[in-house]
Amino acid sequence: MNSGVFSREATGGAVARGGFEYQDAFVLQNLPKWLAQDAFSHVVSETRGDVEVCYFSGSDVVLRSLYEAKGYELAASAFWSELADFKKIHHESPTEYVRFGLVCRSFVAAVEPLLNMLERLRGVLTSHPASSPVVRDARDQIATWMAGKGRGAIAEFVMDRVEFIEFADEAAEPAFAGEFDRMFSVLDLRATERTALKDQFKALIATSSQGPLHRDNLERAICFVSTAAKSTWITTPRRLQLASGGMEDLRVPLEAFDGTERANLGPGDWRALQERIATLAQFLSGSSDRRQISVDGKHRMSASCTLGYQLSAVRGFHLQVHHNGAVYRTDLHDAEPDEFFAAAQTAGELNGTEGVVCIGFPTPVGGDLNASGIPNLQKLARLDLVSSGVINGMPTLNAAVRQAKTAMVRFRSEHGLSTLHLVVKAPSVFAMILGYRLNGVGRIQLYDWADSTYKPTALLE
Repeated sequence: MNSGVFSREATGGAVARGGFEYQDAFVLQNLPKWLAQDAFSHVVSETRGDVEVCYFSGSDVVLRSLYEAKGYELAASAFWSELADFKKIHHESPTEYVRFGLVCRSFVAAVEPLLNMLERLRGVLTSHPASSPVVRDARDQIATWMAGKGRGAIAEFVMDRVEFIEFADEAAEPAFAGEFDRMFSVLDLRATERTALKDQFKALIATSSQGPLHRDNLERAICFVSTAAKSTWITTPRRLQLASGGMEDLRVPLEAFDGTERANLGPGDWRALQERIATLAQFLSGSSDRRQISVDGKHRMSASCTLGYQLSAVRGFHLQVHHNGAVYRTDLHDAEPDEFFAAAQTAGELNGTEGVVCIGFPTPVGGDLNASGIPNLQKLARLDLVSSGVINGMPTLNAAVRQAKTAMVRFRSEHGLSTLHLVVKAPSVFAMILGYRLNGVGRIQLYDWADSTYKPTALLE
C-alpha cells in the first residue's frame, strides 16, 4: 500500500509549518472536547491528513478521525476531490481510518443541498431508528442527489463517515475558555489559569507535526497551571463502558459474557477477555496519571470478578462501581467490625492440590453446586462462606471482601492447594471488588451458572 505519508501534500505542512495556522486553531478549539472523550489517545498533524485524532480501540489498532482543514472556501471540484481522497484512505486502511472531517471557512453554494440534507439526517432524523422508512427515504434522496452529480459511488461512505465543519480560525482563541469550561466545569479555572493553559496547549500543538501530542501531556499541562485543578483532576474518574458503542468511549464489551450465549464460551474466549482488559489497563496507565475508573457493577459473576482482577489494587487502580443506585469506591477502606460470613469446611474424597470455595449470600451456593452434577468439584475439599447479611455500603462490602479473601487464603494454606475453584452467588458488586482484591490467593478458576449447571469460565493466574 502506498500510504502517502511521504508525499509532497502530506509533508509540505510539516516542513513549512510556521506560526499558529488554521489547522492549529481548529485543534486548539477542539482539544477540550477530545480530551473529555475517555478513549482519546493523541493528536498528530501532517500525516495522511492535516489533523488526525486518535483513539484507543482495545487492540493494537488505533482508530483515527482524519480532518482536512482548509482556511478558505473550496471550489466544488476540490470539494469532491477531498471526499474521493477520504474514500481512498478508508479503503486502504478500513480498520484504522474510520471517520473523516472536511473543515473549511465556508462551503460553496453548489454543495449546500448536500450539506443541508446531511444536517437533517444527522439531526432531527436521529429520533428515528436506523431501520425507519423515514431514514431510508432520506438516505435514498441523498444518494440520488449525489448520483446526479456523478458521485453516487461515494454516497454511502459520505453519509456514514464524513463530517462537514465550517470553522473560522480567528474565533478559536476567544472560544477556548468557553469550550474548556463547558467540558471541565468541575476544575473551575480562573481566567488567568485558562489563559496560561491556552498558551500551554498552543505550544504543544505547534509540535504536533513532529510527533504525536499525547493526552498525558495535555493532562499535565492542566495540572501545571493550577494546583487546585490538579487535585481535582487526579481524582476525577475515567469512565469505562462495559458494552459496545462509539469510538470515543473506553469500552470492554461484556454482552457475550453476560448473556445466555456465555454457556457456549470456551477458555479461549475468557483468555481473550482478560487480554483485552489487560491491554486497556496498559493504556490507562500509560496515557494518564489518573487511576480512578468508573464502571457499572451489574454484570455476571465471572465477568465482574475478571474485570476487578485485571483492574486490581496491586496495579494501582481505584474503582468507582455503580450498583443499584449506590457508588462503591475502593479508595475508601473503612470496614464493619462484625463478621459477615459463617464458614464451614467439607473434607474431600480426593486429596490433591485443588479445592472448591463457595461464596453465597443471601442464598448459599451449595445446593446448586450439588445439583449441577460436576463430579470433579463435588469430590474436592470445600469451603462454604454463607451469610444472611446485605451489602448496604462500602464498610460492609469491605468487610465481606476482606473476610472472604482471608478465609480463602487460610483454606488454601491449610490444605496445601495451588488451585481454588471459586463459585460465587452474590451481588455482582461483591464479585467485582473480590476480584479487585484477589492478589496473593493463588490460581483461581471461576464458574458461572448457565444451562442449569455451573460451567468453568475465566482462569485467573
